[in-house]
Amino acid sequence: MKTIMKNALLGSAMTLATSAAIAAPITVAGVTWDPDQPFIDFAAQAAVYETNVNNIGDNLYGIGKVSQFNGQNESSFCPSCQLTFEFGYTVSEIGDFDTNGTIDVIFTDGWLKFYVDSSTSFDFTDASTAIDGTLFLELAGHEDFDPLLGKTGDLFGELDAGFALTDNNEEGEGSGLFDVVGGAAAANFDTNTKDDFFNENVADFNFTSSFQPFSTGGVTNDGLALVGTSELIGDSVPEPGMLALMGAGLLGFTAMRRRKNSI
Repeated sequence: MKTIMKNALLGSAMTLATSAAIAAPITVAGVTWDPDQPFIDFAAQAAVYETNVNNIGDNLYGIGKVSQFNGQNESSFCPSCQLTFEFGYTVSEIGDFDTNGTIDVIFTDGWLKFYVDSSTSFDFTDASTAIDGTLFLELAGHEDFDPLLGKTGDLFGELDAGFALTDNNEEGEGSGLFDVVGGAAAANFDTNTKDDFFNENVADFNFTSSFQPFSTGGVTNDGLALVGTSELIGDSVPEPGMLALMGAGLLGFTAMRRRKNSI
């Protein structure tokens, strides 16, 4: 009987471990994704629309809509909804800190919020269409240090050669880190698997973006004047309940082995 129980427990533990290693697609608030993507565990791509900034203390604000979610397009990851977001930063420093002839912009106080909405009415000329619905994921900027710039911030932006903040037609790119702080999917993405300059496995996401003026110029009623793309790269874990179940099975198997060895 003991042998049968031991074999059953071992089989359960192995089944649970396999189930967690090859996790089924996850659905949270209507958004579905596969947590077992190869090479890059999780990645989301989006179109971004944002304001100009000109001076230290200016607030960068932007909105966007996710077009790719872990390798799936919108018709697959959100077939009856849309996944939109808003974000913001504050300009803390401006200068050519790496002396390469281009302008560097350091941002702090970063935040990013994703929303799931059953409507598909996103319109970049109306920022309110990006912030309605259920809060899917809330992120806060993770402070990091850039050794090339010698500066600390949540986001490090650089204008392309020949562009200046005072031109009001900025073009360039940016990068930074984020931490999960809330939202319906927080437990699935709060992984602490990304490195900053000082420590390993302390942030949840890497963030990169590009920006340029609207092709026809102009500014929306919400002050948005730039358009670009963004990518959020991190890690995704199976449902917390599955992990807990797997852990309980493995702990039970370990206890059984210890009991056998003590006899």
